[in-house]
Amino acid sequence: MPKYPTFPQLADRTPQLNIKTLKEHGVFDKPIDEVQYLYMTIKGERIKIEMHVNTLDEMPYINLKYELKGEPYNSWIDLEEYPSNLGKGKIWYFVCGITGKDCRILYFYDNHFYHRDAFGKMMYSSQTKSSFS
Repeated sequence: MPKYPTFPQLADRTPQLNIKTLKEHGVFDKPIDEVQYLYMTIKGERIKIEMHVNTLDEMPYINLKYELKGEPYNSWIDLEEYPSNLGKGKIWYFVCGITGKDCRILYFYDNHFYHRDAFGKMMYSSQTKSSFS
């Protein structure tokens, strides 16, 4: 009996929530407690994500509300900030709800956003190519 193929989740083809992108949109410019909106294509569906960002609290967070295939979802993501090693400002990180790891990119999996280690065997497309080609 043949073995069923197992294909790894590809990080560069998975929807991502990225600190760099949020920073470019001014989310971390000053302490805020406001709602902003993101648009993202997930599972072939263009969705609107309501993003409540609170960096005023002692424990900053982002709360994402969105709907996929008519089902509502709510993702709570804690934030951490650390002083820059250059002594210029602070560096923001997401805290993964499953692994507890700090990261700059969260990947969409199982209808929520997680650190890449939560996926098991996640790879980049370049890692799946043969070294002989």
